[in-house]
Amino acid sequence: MYRVSTLLLAIATLSATDVSAQRAIPDTAALRRALAVVFDTTGDHNSLAEFARELPTLQAALVVLLNNGQSVGGVNKWLGTLPGFQGPHPGSSTTIGNAVFFRDLEKDAPSFYVAQLTPTRSDLLLAVVNYPWINGPSAIGVLRRTPTGWHRLGGLTSDNQLELYILNPATPFPTLAVFDRYWRADGSQGNLRFWQVREQALTPISDTLAQLEDAEFSCNDSDLTVTAAQFPEHLSYSTMGPRRLLKWRYRITETRIDSTSTDLSPWVSLVDRLYGALEAHDTIRVRHFLAHPDMLHLLVAHEPNVSDDTGSVELGRGEVQLSFSDAAGTDRYYRVQSERQPDGVWRIVRLVEGHWITDHLEWANGRRDKP
Repeated sequence: MYRVSTLLLAIATLSATDVSAQRAIPDTAALRRALAVVFDTTGDHNSLAEFARELPTLQAALVVLLNNGQSVGGVNKWLGTLPGFQGPHPGSSTTIGNAVFFRDLEKDAPSFYVAQLTPTRSDLLLAVVNYPWINGPSAIGVLRRTPTGWHRLGGLTSDNQLELYILNPATPFPTLAVFDRYWRADGSQGNLRFWQVREQALTPISDTLAQLEDAEFSCNDSDLTVTAAQFPEHLSYSTMGPRRLLKWRYRITETRIDSTSTDLSPWVSLVDRLYGALEAHDTIRVRHFLAHPDMLHLLVAHEPNVSDDTGSVELGRGEVQLSFSDAAGTDRYYRVQSERQPDGVWRIVRLVEGHWITDHLEWANGRRDKP
């Protein structure tokens, strides 16, 4: 595997032979003028929509340039002259207390570039076009050289910036893992998709992870590990509140993708599944989640609010802070405590009633044991 940052090494090592002086270069003046309008900050226009409209034209121009004899180095030199081009940069931020405020995010690759897809396939190129600033349209294309010239095998576009991981680069059919990330003030979210490069097309693979929050990636040539959060499905929550934290591991071969998942916050997932079963009136599943069935009547509520959580997978215990109104309209506050049972299954073992803020303040002031 190598990320887009490592692709820069491929750009540097490709042949620098440039035969543009002997070949006719297409007229790209119209494209240059269009991009100048897109990135004209003085005008009143929708630069995101305008840039999205120019993506197909820009990608097509790359194929034409290559077929007119330009080397990869020559194409990248031309891309570097276009309006909107931005090279790699470390980003900039300000830290105040425990908060980090970003003025610009780090980028480890240019906004526009072409590079050899893998070290062993000089007939395959990757063409990447990203909006130069945060949260804008982007496109990735795979180009293949045949006896008749360069052709576009396929590609994908997104309203957000695309992060790319190349797996199995030494095999005849490498796999692309593509994550489209949207940045918010308090985090990010996105969807992970897989594509395989075949001889005649870029083929999507069905494995997909949707709505991942604050995803982090690590990988080698054949394995991709994703750690990310997902919001509860059956609990009311705030954006910065408790979330389900999970880890997925994908092992990619030429013919298949094997995946495993690990729940890193099973105490949150357990309470979320409990209320999913309550919504479905599935009493058998509900009782399976409880170590003591007589706790059920205390938990009956519609979309309770989850406000905090703490726990340890290693220690096998955790708790979730819930609040809701009971049938009489009385506000209830519970710490729902879960433990991993000898059979390895997590179950709710006890409910501690009390407002969690009050309890923690009392503990902080030395008036009770730590909750």
